[in-house]
Amino acid sequence: MTRKNRAFIFGAGKIGTAIASLLHHSHAYDIVVADKDASALDRLRKRTRVATLELDATDVDSLAKHF
Repeated sequence: MTRKNRAFIFGAGKIGTAIASLLHHSHAYDIVVADKDASALDRLRKRTRVATLELDATDVDSLAKHF
């Protein structure tokens, strides 16, 4: 079994969603999309099967916890 690349995308807006969708459809990536807006993450999950994480990228302590 081939190991997939890992991608972490900050932002579930239009651009983040487009990138996540492209990577997902390539079948070569395990993807996590982070955003502080839970409703944006909900919209993304309805469109594309990717893991999501509610996270504020400006919160250094929260970032350190997840990386």
